[in-house]
Amino acid sequence: MAIINSKLFTRRINSSQLSDFFERENKKQYRHLSLDQKLAFAESLCSADEIFKQHFNVFLLEQLKYTINSNIVTVPIKIVGSRDVLSSNTIFENKVKSFKIINEINSLSDEDLENKFEEDSNDYILVYSNKEIFNDSDKIKIISLCYAREKINISYDSNKEQIRTAELDTIFIDIFPQEKFYRVHISNQGRTLEQQSNSITTKLDFVSDKLKTLFDIKCTTASYKNTLYKIYRILTMKAEKNYVDKVNPETEQIIEFVKQVSSKIGYDDKGENSIDLEHRVTKIFERALIQQDYANFIKSTANREGFIDKFQYQDQSGGRVLASSQSKEVSMQRHDIYFDTKESIELQEQLNSIWVTWFKRNVIEGEEKIYKIGMRYEAYDSYLVTHFMYTQPKREDCDYVLQKFSEFERKTIQ
Repeated sequence: MAIINSKLFTRRINSSQLSDFFERENKKQYRHLSLDQKLAFAESLCSADEIFKQHFNVFLLEQLKYTINSNIVTVPIKIVGSRDVLSSNTIFENKVKSFKIINEINSLSDEDLENKFEEDSNDYILVYSNKEIFNDSDKIKIISLCYAREKINISYDSNKEQIRTAELDTIFIDIFPQEKFYRVHISNQGRTLEQQSNSITTKLDFVSDKLKTLFDIKCTTASYKNTLYKIYRILTMKAEKNYVDKVNPETEQIIEFVKQVSSKIGYDDKGENSIDLEHRVTKIFERALIQQDYANFIKSTANREGFIDKFQYQDQSGGRVLASSQSKEVSMQRHDIYFDTKESIELQEQLNSIWVTWFKRNVIEGEEKIYKIGMRYEAYDSYLVTHFMYTQPKREDCDYVLQKFSEFERKTIQ
């Protein structure tokens, strides 16, 4: 049987990433072929080389999992009691005897997808499942499931005529029972005929129902909004450090200036009605320096892990503020919201959404290369959405970004 028997899946495969795969497999001379030629060559090798076939199946699995413009949703789970089916492999094997290991994706065919789509456009087919155990342990490391369906994507030509194209819609689930969360990799949403069934919320409901039925998994709440604040705060502190350091030596002079002017105009900044004027004036000087040097402020990568492009803040009354460094209407350097809400954010220590450019550093032939990864994070009470902007991430980039978030979860702000 052919490794790939789905044209819908073939369209999802990234030609550049397939070239990189050939290079890792010491087949660099084939990286410049067309996508169809590369796939045909790979399949011919699979029939003759079992190790290559195993590696190629892993590559194809990653193409299913890491999609262009993908959303990765992290959902915390609650595991209660030692009788939980995910607490050990022994219990799992006894209680979930129907679970089958499908560690290849040969079950993915356009015919099956089309037949299922005709029966119910909202239904999915299980095309991959696997389970890993920690070495020398009875504990389950990870359980993976992938569901796929055909969807009809809508676009428009130059005459505004509707174009309908069949595409592969996938939901890839990784459950980490020891770490008490699962992740859902959702393929690019797009605009479809069945808009409601294409939303992230609807797909998460599908996953929740499946996992409840299979493993009796219960979702719980998490402090993802606080972690977004920590990312914002730490990255912003690093970005502003040079400007803060310039103003700090002048603090006493600023304080004296504020006192003199306040005395002349009869203003008293003490008591309940204080607006902390001395601190505000200090921050205005920092702000002036940043705005004066804004191009360098947003481009410099020196000693920085990343940069905050935008953030969304919701105050306790429910009002929302969106500030951006990339807005075409109002750039951040003239965006008073960015500066004026900072102290309110620091009091609440929560953010709903942030847009981050991570600076991933690679050393190639002794020279450091900085690779920028654009991300959007959206935090809800019961899950976190990690969205890769405009690109199809490689597994190592995805691992890097997810690891960075975990690092900031553990950090404390000095």
